[in-house]
Amino acid sequence: MQEHIFAPEEYYHIYNRGVEKRPIFFDNEDRWRFLTILFMFQWKNFITSPGKFIPIVQHSMLDKSVFEKDIFKKVFINRCVELVCFCLMPNHFHLILKELDEGGISLLMQRIGNSYTKYFNAKYERNGHLFGSRFQSVHIDKNEYLTHLSAYIHLTNPHELSEWRGKEIQYPWSSLQDFL
Repeated sequence: MQEHIFAPEEYYHIYNRGVEKRPIFFDNEDRWRFLTILFMFQWKNFITSPGKFIPIVQHSMLDKSVFEKDIFKKVFINRCVELVCFCLMPNHFHLILKELDEGGISLLMQRIGNSYTKYFNAKYERNGHLFGSRFQSVHIDKNEYLTHLSAYIHLTNPHELSEWRGKEIQYPWSSLQDFL
């Protein structure tokens, strides 16, 4: 399998989907767990119990002043990647990440894959692979492409869900609200 190579200070579109295109998120608890792992595992320090941070991350989506808490300051100051945007869909996810430290994106994606799969398999009493393959990545080499891709991630994906068609800007499982 091809090794992903990421250059510091460069942006990348990262995505993955469930094995056989099966759902990887069944309910909001799953989505909050994934978002908490995504946020907290940007930190270079290893976190053994990401679940305890779920209420803090949930609250941060409603009240941005939560980011003043010490734990968020520690993550922001000492992170290996920068999360630019995200969108969670029932059977896949999209991220735009900026590599801050060499190996940061690979480390984050390894942590997400291991932690979320372990959580998912325990919750749904299953075993085996959750994701269809190793995550995919595309280098974003132009600012125009970064802008286009951000719009695609935030608007096109929710549009695929009939209940969100015409209400894409209200879709709660993307970072679009952070840009408005």
